[in-house]
Amino acid sequence: MTLSACKGQDTGEDQTVQPAQETAETAENQEADSSAVLVAYFSRTQTTEAVAQEIAAQLDADIFEIVPQEPYPEDYNETVARFRRERDEEARPAVSGQVENMGDYDTIFVGYPIWGSTMPHVVRTFLEQYDFSGKKIIPFCTSGGSGLSGSVEVLKALCPDATLLEGRDLTGADAGEISAWLEGLDIPQ
Repeated sequence: MTLSACKGQDTGEDQTVQPAQETAETAENQEADSSAVLVAYFSRTQTTEAVAQEIAAQLDADIFEIVPQEPYPEDYNETVARFRRERDEEARPAVSGQVENMGDYDTIFVGYPIWGSTMPHVVRTFLEQYDFSGKKIIPFCTSGGSGLSGSVEVLKALCPDATLLEGRDLTGADAGEISAWLEGLDIPQ
């Protein structure tokens, strides 16, 4: 099955971390392993959101949506124009909400669409709000074919004291492909 979604853009209200649903079995596994995993993502069209939800479900991880205070336009061309302004000005669009307990997480997946061969600037705002020293950061993206592009270099610059694990473009990935990728990473499952 291919992951996709057709939900409309969020209203921009404050967001909080949403714990993944827990079963008795995953609760036991979680108690046995003290590491905590967070999946943080930005998604304008909910394509990246579908991938983030699948990762969170497979890892029984918490999830946080990076929501800009000023939502991106529904119109594609208007979004492209805004992205170009943000890129040219090195802007940091404000984010609604925050992860109150970021210190509790050992591993953070960061997901985003690729815009202009890099990550949207709202994701940079999110990354600059926290200290990722000693944490594992795992990027994932959705793209029109450019893969992670220049976003990995941005992550290295913004999170210099984190361990950056190999990320992946998960455009069109199904649950099995995501599972195979997760199994190859150095994280508790």
